[in-house]
Amino acid sequence: MKTNESLFGIVALGCAALLLATPTAFGGIRYVNAARPDDSGDGLTWATAKKTLQAALVDGNGGDDVWVAAGVYKPDQGGGQSPGGRTASFQLLSGAGIYGGFAGGETLLSQRDIAANPTILSGDLAGDDNPVSCFFDSHCSGFGDNCLDGICNISSNNGENSFHVVTGSGASSAILDGFTITGGNANGGFSDSRGGGMITNGGSPTVANCVFTRNFAGSTGGGMYNSSNGAKITQCRFLGNSCGNGGGGGMVNDSGSSATVSQCTFRENVSQGIGGGTGGGLYTVNNSTSTVINCAFFGNSASAGGGLAVTNNSGGPIVNCALSGNTANRGGAVYLVGTSPALTNCTLSRNIATGNEGGGIYTSGGSPTVRNSILWENSDPGGMDESAQIHTASGTPVVNYSIVQGGWTGTSGPGNSASDPLFLDANGDDNVYGTLDDDLRLIAGSPASDA
Repeated sequence: MKTNESLFGIVALGCAALLLATPTAFGGIRYVNAARPDDSGDGLTWATAKKTLQAALVDGNGGDDVWVAAGVYKPDQGGGQSPGGRTASFQLLSGAGIYGGFAGGETLLSQRDIAANPTILSGDLAGDDNPVSCFFDSHCSGFGDNCLDGICNISSNNGENSFHVVTGSGASSAILDGFTITGGNANGGFSDSRGGGMITNGGSPTVANCVFTRNFAGSTGGGMYNSSNGAKITQCRFLGNSCGNGGGGGMVNDSGSSATVSQCTFRENVSQGIGGGTGGGLYTVNNSTSTVINCAFFGNSASAGGGLAVTNNSGGPIVNCALSGNTANRGGAVYLVGTSPALTNCTLSRNIATGNEGGGIYTSGGSPTVRNSILWENSDPGGMDESAQIHTASGTPVVNYSIVQGGWTGTSGPGNSASDPLFLDANGDDNVYGTLDDDLRLIAGSPASDA
Protein backbone atom coordinates (compact mmCIF):
# COMPACT_ATOMS: atom_id res chain seq x y z
CA MET A 1 0.00 0.00 0.00
CA LYS A 2 2.98 2.29 -0.41
CA THR A 3 1.31 4.43 -3.07
CA ASN A 4 -1.22 5.67 -0.55
CA GLU A 5 1.53 7.47 1.40
CA SER A 6 1.14 10.43 -0.94
CA LEU A 7 -2.26 9.72 -2.44
CA PHE A 8 -3.97 12.98 -1.66
CA GLY A 9 -0.81 14.93 -2.30
CA ILE A 10 -0.78 13.51 -5.83
CA VAL A 11 -4.45 14.34 -6.36
CA ALA A 12 -4.13 17.89 -5.05
CA LEU A 13 -1.05 18.68 -7.08
CA GLY A 14 -2.62 17.27 -10.21
CA CYS A 15 -5.70 19.45 -9.88
CA ALA A 16 -3.73 22.60 -9.14
CA ALA A 17 -1.17 22.21 -11.90
CA LEU A 18 -1.75 23.79 -15.30
CA LEU A 19 -1.68 21.30 -18.13
CA LEU A 20 -1.38 22.90 -21.53
CA ALA A 21 -3.46 20.83 -23.91
CA THR A 22 -1.50 20.34 -27.12
CA PRO A 23 -2.51 23.14 -29.52
CA THR A 24 -4.20 21.89 -32.64
CA ALA A 25 -2.19 24.27 -34.84
CA PHE A 26 -3.94 23.22 -38.04
CA GLY A 27 -4.81 26.81 -38.96
CA GLY A 28 -4.42 30.32 -37.62
CA ILE A 29 -5.68 32.02 -34.47
CA ARG A 30 -8.88 33.98 -33.92
CA TYR A 31 -8.98 36.43 -30.99
CA VAL A 32 -11.90 37.31 -28.71
CA ASN A 33 -12.07 39.99 -26.03
CA ALA A 34 -15.26 40.96 -24.17
CA ALA A 35 -13.77 44.44 -23.64
CA ARG A 36 -14.07 45.21 -27.37
CA PRO A 37 -17.01 47.46 -28.33
CA ASP A 38 -18.51 45.08 -30.92
CA ASP A 39 -17.77 42.31 -33.44
CA SER A 40 -16.70 44.61 -36.26
CA GLY A 41 -13.01 43.64 -36.01
CA ASP A 42 -11.67 40.86 -38.21
CA GLY A 43 -10.60 38.85 -35.15
CA LEU A 44 -7.10 38.21 -36.52
CA THR A 45 -5.23 40.18 -33.83
CA TRP A 46 -5.86 41.19 -30.24
CA ALA A 47 -6.29 44.78 -31.43
CA THR A 48 -9.05 43.72 -33.83
CA ALA A 49 -10.55 40.97 -31.66
CA LYS A 50 -14.19 39.98 -31.80
CA LYS A 51 -16.32 40.92 -28.81
CA THR A 52 -18.32 37.66 -28.73
CA LEU A 53 -17.07 34.11 -28.84
CA GLN A 54 -19.87 33.03 -31.16
CA ALA A 55 -18.69 35.49 -33.81
CA ALA A 56 -15.19 34.02 -33.73
CA LEU A 57 -16.52 30.47 -33.97
CA VAL A 58 -18.59 31.40 -37.03
CA ASP A 59 -15.67 33.18 -38.71
CA GLY A 60 -13.15 30.39 -38.05
CA ASN A 61 -11.98 28.58 -41.17
CA GLY A 62 -11.99 25.01 -39.90
CA GLY A 63 -8.64 24.66 -38.19
CA ASP A 64 -8.37 28.08 -36.54
CA ASP A 65 -7.77 28.04 -32.80
CA VAL A 66 -9.61 30.63 -30.72
CA TRP A 67 -7.95 32.60 -27.92
CA VAL A 68 -10.37 34.24 -25.48
CA ALA A 69 -9.58 37.02 -23.03
CA ALA A 70 -11.03 37.29 -19.54
CA GLY A 71 -14.72 38.13 -19.37
CA VAL A 72 -18.20 36.63 -19.45
CA TYR A 73 -19.45 35.12 -22.70
CA LYS A 74 -22.98 33.91 -23.36
CA PRO A 75 -24.03 31.54 -26.14
CA ASP A 76 -26.98 33.69 -27.28
CA GLN A 77 -24.72 36.64 -28.12
CA GLY A 78 -23.09 37.21 -31.52
CA GLY A 79 -22.60 34.97 -34.51
CA GLY A 80 -26.18 35.35 -35.69
CA GLN A 81 -27.68 33.92 -32.50
CA SER A 82 -31.03 35.17 -31.26
CA PRO A 83 -30.75 36.93 -27.90
CA GLY A 84 -32.46 34.89 -25.22
CA GLY A 85 -32.42 31.70 -27.32
CA ARG A 86 -32.10 28.78 -24.92
CA THR A 87 -30.95 26.38 -27.63
CA ALA A 88 -27.86 28.46 -28.41
CA SER A 89 -24.64 26.72 -27.35
CA PHE A 90 -20.91 27.13 -27.90
CA GLN A 91 -20.20 24.39 -30.46
CA LEU A 92 -16.66 22.99 -30.42
CA LEU A 93 -14.93 22.84 -33.80
CA SER A 94 -13.25 19.74 -35.20
CA GLY A 95 -9.50 20.18 -35.39
CA ALA A 96 -9.52 23.40 -33.37
CA GLY A 97 -8.86 24.48 -29.81
CA ILE A 98 -10.73 27.11 -27.81
CA TYR A 99 -8.51 28.52 -25.07
CA GLY A 100 -9.43 30.88 -22.23
CA GLY A 101 -7.37 32.66 -19.59
CA PHE A 102 -5.78 35.47 -21.60
CA ALA A 103 -5.37 39.08 -20.56
CA GLY A 104 -5.20 40.13 -24.22
CA GLY A 105 -1.90 40.77 -25.93
CA GLU A 106 -0.22 37.41 -25.39
CA THR A 107 1.71 35.91 -28.28
CA LEU A 108 2.24 32.44 -26.81
CA LEU A 109 -0.25 30.04 -25.28
CA SER A 110 2.13 29.49 -22.38
CA GLN A 111 1.89 33.19 -21.43
CA ARG A 112 -1.76 33.04 -20.36
CA ASP A 113 -2.74 32.96 -16.67
CA ILE A 114 -6.05 31.17 -16.14
CA ALA A 115 -6.32 32.06 -12.47
CA ALA A 116 -5.66 35.75 -13.03
CA ASN A 117 -7.91 36.01 -16.10
CA PRO A 118 -11.16 34.15 -15.40
CA THR A 119 -12.94 33.40 -18.66
CA ILE A 120 -16.54 32.44 -18.07
CA LEU A 121 -18.97 30.72 -20.41
CA SER A 122 -22.33 31.41 -18.83
CA GLY A 123 -25.75 30.05 -19.62
CA ASP A 124 -27.36 32.66 -17.36
CA LEU A 125 -28.75 34.59 -20.32
CA ALA A 126 -30.63 37.17 -18.23
CA GLY A 127 -27.84 37.55 -15.69
CA ASP A 128 -30.21 37.05 -12.76
CA ASP A 129 -29.33 33.64 -11.29
CA ASN A 130 -29.55 33.54 -7.52
CA PRO A 131 -27.63 30.82 -5.68
CA VAL A 132 -29.84 29.63 -2.85
CA SER A 133 -28.33 26.51 -1.31
CA CYS A 134 -25.08 25.12 0.03
CA PHE A 135 -24.20 21.88 1.75
CA PHE A 136 -22.12 23.19 4.61
CA ASP A 137 -23.43 26.71 5.06
CA SER A 138 -26.64 28.60 4.44
CA HIS A 139 -25.05 31.71 2.97
CA CYS A 140 -23.95 31.91 -0.67
CA SER A 141 -23.19 34.76 -3.00
CA GLY A 142 -21.44 35.14 -6.31
CA PHE A 143 -19.23 32.65 -8.10
CA GLY A 144 -17.27 29.90 -6.46
CA ASP A 145 -16.69 28.95 -2.89
CA ASN A 146 -18.32 31.46 -0.55
CA CYS A 147 -19.46 28.99 2.08
CA LEU A 148 -17.69 27.04 4.79
CA ASP A 149 -15.87 24.97 2.19
CA GLY A 150 -19.20 24.57 0.44
CA ILE A 151 -20.34 25.26 -3.09
CA CYS A 152 -23.53 27.04 -4.04
CA ASN A 153 -25.20 24.28 -6.00
CA ILE A 154 -28.78 25.34 -6.66
CA SER A 155 -29.93 28.53 -8.38
CA SER A 156 -33.28 30.22 -8.70
CA ASN A 157 -34.32 32.50 -11.59
CA ASN A 158 -32.73 30.11 -14.07
CA GLY A 159 -35.77 29.31 -16.21
CA GLU A 160 -34.38 31.26 -19.18
CA ASN A 161 -30.89 29.72 -19.02
CA SER A 162 -29.23 27.81 -21.87
CA PHE A 163 -30.03 24.11 -22.16
CA HIS A 164 -26.32 23.44 -22.84
CA VAL A 165 -23.60 26.04 -22.42
CA VAL A 166 -21.13 24.02 -24.53
CA THR A 167 -21.70 21.33 -27.16
CA GLY A 168 -18.98 18.91 -28.24
CA SER A 169 -21.17 16.66 -30.38
CA GLY A 170 -19.61 15.60 -33.66
CA ALA A 171 -16.34 17.45 -33.00
CA SER A 172 -13.17 15.38 -33.41
CA SER A 173 -9.73 16.52 -32.20
CA ALA A 174 -11.41 19.50 -30.51
CA ILE A 175 -10.06 21.18 -27.37
CA LEU A 176 -11.75 23.29 -24.68
CA ASP A 177 -9.17 24.62 -22.23
CA GLY A 178 -9.16 27.26 -19.49
CA PHE A 179 -12.81 28.18 -18.89
CA THR A 180 -15.46 28.25 -16.18
CA ILE A 181 -18.70 26.76 -17.51
CA THR A 182 -21.72 27.72 -15.45
CA GLY A 183 -25.46 28.36 -15.50
CA GLY A 184 -26.55 25.58 -17.84
CA ASN A 185 -30.14 24.44 -17.22
CA ALA A 186 -31.01 21.32 -19.23
CA ASN A 187 -34.61 21.11 -18.10
CA GLY A 188 -36.14 20.43 -21.51
CA GLY A 189 -37.11 17.25 -23.31
CA PHE A 190 -34.85 14.29 -24.17
CA SER A 191 -31.40 15.60 -25.20
CA ASP A 192 -32.24 18.99 -23.71
CA SER A 193 -32.57 17.27 -20.34
CA ARG A 194 -28.91 16.16 -20.39
CA GLY A 195 -25.63 17.97 -19.98
CA GLY A 196 -26.42 21.41 -18.60
CA GLY A 197 -22.79 22.50 -18.67
CA MET A 198 -21.68 20.50 -21.71
CA ILE A 199 -23.18 17.79 -23.90
CA THR A 200 -21.31 15.54 -26.32
CA ASN A 201 -23.08 12.96 -28.47
CA GLY A 202 -20.30 11.53 -30.62
CA GLY A 203 -17.02 13.30 -31.17
CA SER A 204 -13.91 13.05 -29.03
CA PRO A 205 -13.14 16.39 -27.36
CA THR A 206 -10.37 17.09 -24.90
CA VAL A 207 -11.47 19.27 -21.99
CA ALA A 208 -8.67 20.60 -19.77
CA ASN A 209 -8.24 23.15 -16.97
CA CYS A 210 -11.95 23.90 -16.81
CA VAL A 211 -14.39 24.43 -13.94
CA PHE A 212 -17.99 23.22 -14.27
CA THR A 213 -20.10 24.81 -11.56
CA ARG A 214 -23.81 25.33 -10.80
CA ASN A 215 -25.10 23.55 -13.89
CA PHE A 216 -28.31 21.47 -13.82
CA ALA A 217 -29.81 18.66 -15.89
CA GLY A 218 -33.36 17.48 -15.41
CA SER A 219 -32.31 13.95 -16.34
CA THR A 220 -28.59 13.19 -16.36
CA GLY A 221 -25.17 14.81 -16.40
CA GLY A 222 -25.59 18.12 -14.62
CA GLY A 223 -22.07 19.31 -15.35
CA MET A 224 -21.25 17.16 -18.40
CA TYR A 225 -22.94 14.46 -20.48
CA ASN A 226 -20.85 12.20 -22.74
CA SER A 227 -22.33 9.61 -25.08
CA SER A 228 -20.64 7.37 -27.66
CA ASN A 229 -17.38 9.26 -27.69
CA GLY A 230 -13.76 9.14 -26.60
CA ALA A 231 -13.71 12.25 -24.44
CA LYS A 232 -10.62 13.13 -22.41
CA ILE A 233 -11.24 15.27 -19.34
CA THR A 234 -8.16 16.34 -17.42
CA GLN A 235 -7.39 18.74 -14.57
CA CYS A 236 -10.99 19.93 -14.36
CA ARG A 237 -13.19 20.67 -11.36
CA PHE A 238 -16.87 19.80 -11.08
CA LEU A 239 -18.31 21.90 -8.28
CA GLY A 240 -21.91 22.10 -7.13
CA ASN A 241 -23.62 20.69 -10.23
CA SER A 242 -26.88 18.75 -9.94
CA CYS A 243 -29.22 16.49 -11.88
CA GLY A 244 -32.48 14.55 -11.59
CA ASN A 245 -33.26 10.84 -11.68
CA GLY A 246 -30.92 9.96 -14.55
CA GLY A 247 -27.81 10.39 -12.42
CA GLY A 248 -24.39 11.93 -12.68
CA GLY A 249 -24.62 15.25 -10.88
CA GLY A 250 -21.10 16.16 -11.95
CA MET A 251 -20.64 13.99 -15.06
CA VAL A 252 -22.16 10.98 -16.79
CA ASN A 253 -20.58 8.70 -19.39
CA ASP A 254 -23.44 6.93 -21.15
CA SER A 255 -24.42 4.72 -24.08
CA GLY A 256 -21.16 3.08 -25.03
CA SER A 257 -18.93 6.05 -24.37
CA SER A 258 -15.28 5.60 -23.57
CA ALA A 259 -13.88 8.45 -21.49
CA THR A 260 -10.67 9.14 -19.61
CA VAL A 261 -11.08 11.30 -16.51
CA SER A 262 -7.78 12.27 -14.91
CA GLN A 263 -6.62 14.68 -12.20
CA CYS A 264 -10.13 16.02 -11.67
CA THR A 265 -12.02 17.09 -8.56
CA PHE A 266 -15.71 16.28 -8.02
CA ARG A 267 -17.03 18.26 -5.10
CA GLU A 268 -20.53 18.77 -3.70
CA ASN A 269 -22.36 17.59 -6.79
CA VAL A 270 -25.84 16.13 -6.31
CA SER A 271 -27.97 13.55 -8.06
CA GLN A 272 -31.20 14.71 -6.50
CA GLY A 273 -34.12 13.14 -8.40
CA ILE A 274 -37.39 12.23 -6.73
CA GLY A 275 -37.00 8.58 -5.80
CA GLY A 276 -33.25 9.03 -5.87
CA GLY A 277 -30.51 9.57 -8.41
CA THR A 278 -27.30 7.66 -9.04
CA GLY A 279 -23.71 8.84 -9.00
CA GLY A 280 -23.48 12.19 -7.26
CA GLY A 281 -20.06 12.96 -8.71
CA LEU A 282 -19.54 10.63 -11.69
CA TYR A 283 -21.83 7.98 -13.22
CA THR A 284 -20.77 5.41 -15.82
CA VAL A 285 -23.72 3.54 -17.35
CA ASN A 286 -25.02 1.53 -20.33
CA ASN A 287 -21.99 -0.34 -21.66
CA SER A 288 -19.63 2.57 -21.15
CA THR A 289 -16.05 2.72 -19.93
CA SER A 290 -14.57 5.36 -17.67
CA THR A 291 -10.87 5.30 -16.86
CA VAL A 292 -10.67 7.36 -13.65
CA ILE A 293 -7.16 8.29 -12.51
CA ASN A 294 -5.84 10.65 -9.80
CA CYS A 295 -9.26 12.12 -8.98
CA ALA A 296 -10.80 13.42 -5.75
CA PHE A 297 -14.47 12.98 -4.79
CA PHE A 298 -15.47 15.08 -1.79
CA GLY A 299 -18.90 15.87 -0.36
CA ASN A 300 -21.03 14.57 -3.26
CA SER A 301 -24.44 13.00 -2.66
CA ALA A 302 -26.98 10.73 -4.35
CA SER A 303 -29.42 7.97 -3.55
CA ALA A 304 -26.88 5.42 -4.85
CA GLY A 305 -23.17 6.08 -5.13
CA GLY A 306 -22.53 9.45 -3.54
CA GLY A 307 -19.06 9.77 -5.05
CA LEU A 308 -19.26 7.59 -8.14
CA ALA A 309 -21.37 4.79 -9.59
CA VAL A 310 -20.82 2.17 -12.29
CA THR A 311 -23.77 0.10 -13.55
CA ASN A 312 -25.31 -1.69 -16.54
CA ASN A 313 -22.37 -3.63 -17.98
CA SER A 314 -20.05 -0.66 -17.70
CA GLY A 315 -16.58 -0.57 -16.21
CA GLY A 316 -13.10 0.83 -16.31
CA PRO A 317 -10.26 1.13 -13.79
CA ILE A 318 -10.43 3.49 -10.80
CA VAL A 319 -6.87 4.32 -9.81
CA ASN A 320 -5.22 6.52 -7.18
CA CYS A 321 -8.43 8.28 -6.16
CA ALA A 322 -9.51 9.78 -2.84
CA LEU A 323 -13.18 9.66 -1.77
CA SER A 324 -14.25 11.34 1.46
CA GLY A 325 -17.41 12.87 2.90
CA ASN A 326 -19.71 11.51 0.17
CA THR A 327 -23.26 10.46 1.11
CA ALA A 328 -25.85 8.08 -0.34
CA ASN A 329 -28.50 5.63 0.77
CA ARG A 330 -26.43 2.84 -0.80
CA GLY A 331 -22.72 3.11 -1.43
CA GLY A 332 -21.76 6.33 0.26
CA ALA A 333 -18.58 6.52 -1.81
CA VAL A 334 -18.95 3.91 -4.58
CA TYR A 335 -21.95 2.02 -6.04
CA LEU A 336 -21.27 -0.96 -8.32
CA VAL A 337 -24.05 -3.01 -9.94
CA GLY A 338 -23.47 -5.62 -12.62
CA THR A 339 -19.85 -4.61 -13.06
CA SER A 340 -16.37 -5.75 -12.05
CA PRO A 341 -13.98 -2.78 -12.10
CA ALA A 342 -10.68 -2.67 -10.26
CA LEU A 343 -10.13 -0.08 -7.53
CA THR A 344 -6.38 0.32 -7.09
CA ASN A 345 -4.42 2.65 -4.79
CA CYS A 346 -7.61 4.33 -3.56
CA THR A 347 -8.56 5.76 -0.18
CA LEU A 348 -12.21 5.77 0.96
CA SER A 349 -12.67 7.52 4.28
CA ARG A 350 -15.63 8.96 6.21
CA ASN A 351 -18.25 8.30 3.56
CA ILE A 352 -21.80 7.62 4.75
CA ALA A 353 -24.62 5.32 3.70
CA THR A 354 -27.83 6.57 5.24
CA GLY A 355 -29.40 3.15 4.60
CA ASN A 356 -27.82 0.03 6.05
CA GLU A 357 -25.82 -0.69 2.90
CA GLY A 358 -22.18 0.22 2.53
CA GLY A 359 -20.77 3.55 3.55
CA GLY A 360 -17.67 2.79 1.49
CA ILE A 361 -18.65 0.45 -1.35
CA TYR A 362 -21.96 -1.19 -2.31
CA THR A 363 -21.60 -4.00 -4.82
CA SER A 364 -24.14 -6.30 -6.44
CA GLY A 365 -23.86 -8.83 -9.25
CA GLY A 366 -20.20 -8.50 -10.11
CA SER A 367 -16.67 -9.32 -9.02
CA PRO A 368 -14.89 -6.02 -8.45
CA THR A 369 -11.32 -6.02 -7.19
CA VAL A 370 -10.05 -3.78 -4.41
CA ARG A 371 -6.27 -3.69 -4.31
CA ASN A 372 -3.70 -1.65 -2.41
CA SER A 373 -6.48 0.54 -0.97
CA ILE A 374 -7.81 1.82 2.35
CA LEU A 375 -11.43 1.76 3.55
CA TRP A 376 -11.62 3.43 6.94
CA GLU A 377 -14.34 5.02 9.09
CA ASN A 378 -16.98 4.70 6.41
CA SER A 379 -20.33 4.24 8.13
CA ASP A 380 -23.96 3.20 7.86
CA PRO A 381 -26.64 2.97 10.56
CA GLY A 382 -25.00 -0.22 11.80
CA GLY A 383 -21.73 1.54 12.57
CA MET A 384 -18.30 1.16 10.98
CA ASP A 385 -17.97 -2.61 10.75
CA GLU A 386 -16.84 -4.64 7.75
CA SER A 387 -20.18 -4.39 5.95
CA ALA A 388 -20.15 -0.63 6.32
CA GLN A 389 -16.85 -0.56 4.46
CA ILE A 390 -17.91 -3.00 1.71
CA HIS A 391 -21.50 -4.21 1.46
CA THR A 392 -21.94 -7.21 -0.81
CA ALA A 393 -25.54 -7.73 -1.91
CA SER A 394 -24.43 -10.41 -4.38
CA GLY A 395 -21.33 -11.31 -6.36
CA THR A 396 -17.79 -11.93 -5.15
CA PRO A 397 -15.63 -8.86 -4.61
CA VAL A 398 -11.95 -9.65 -4.14
CA VAL A 399 -9.83 -7.64 -1.72
CA ASN A 400 -6.05 -7.85 -1.37
CA TYR A 401 -3.19 -5.77 0.03
CA SER A 402 -5.74 -3.42 1.57
CA ILE A 403 -6.83 -2.07 4.94
CA VAL A 404 -10.51 -2.63 5.69
CA GLN A 405 -11.84 -1.47 9.04
CA GLY A 406 -13.35 -4.40 10.92
CA GLY A 407 -11.36 -6.84 8.77
CA TRP A 408 -12.31 -8.52 5.50
CA THR A 409 -13.78 -12.01 5.67
CA GLY A 410 -14.83 -12.36 2.05
CA THR A 411 -12.80 -13.51 -0.95
CA SER A 412 -9.30 -12.15 -0.65
CA GLY A 413 -5.74 -12.45 -1.74
CA PRO A 414 -2.77 -11.78 0.55
CA GLY A 415 -1.80 -8.74 2.53
CA ASN A 416 -5.04 -7.47 4.10
CA SER A 417 -5.15 -5.66 7.43
CA ALA A 418 -7.68 -4.16 9.86
CA SER A 419 -5.21 -1.77 11.51
CA ASP A 420 -5.69 1.99 11.73
CA PRO A 421 -3.96 3.45 8.63
CA LEU A 422 -2.93 6.56 10.60
CA PHE A 423 -3.86 9.40 8.28
CA LEU A 424 -1.90 12.61 8.67
CA ASP A 425 -4.97 14.82 9.25
CA ALA A 426 -8.21 13.17 8.09
CA ASN A 427 -10.47 16.18 8.75
CA GLY A 428 -8.06 19.03 8.01
CA ASP A 429 -7.77 22.44 9.61
CA ASP A 430 -11.53 23.05 9.40
CA ASN A 431 -12.30 19.83 11.35
CA VAL A 432 -14.87 18.91 8.71
CA TYR A 433 -14.55 15.54 6.99
CA GLY A 434 -14.96 15.44 3.24
CA THR A 435 -13.48 18.84 2.43
CA LEU A 436 -10.42 19.59 0.37
CA ASP A 437 -8.10 20.36 3.26
CA ASP A 438 -8.38 16.75 4.48
CA ASP A 439 -4.91 15.19 4.34
CA LEU A 440 -5.20 11.46 3.71
CA ARG A 441 -1.49 10.87 3.48
CA LEU A 442 0.00 8.48 6.01
CA ILE A 443 2.17 9.34 9.00
CA ALA A 444 5.41 7.58 9.78
CA GLY A 445 4.76 4.12 11.15
CA SER A 446 1.50 3.58 9.31
CA PRO A 447 0.78 -0.13 8.79
CA ALA A 448 0.03 0.71 5.16
CA SER A 449 3.50 2.01 4.36
CA ASP A 450 5.54 -0.41 2.26
CA ALA A 451 2.95 -3.11 2.92
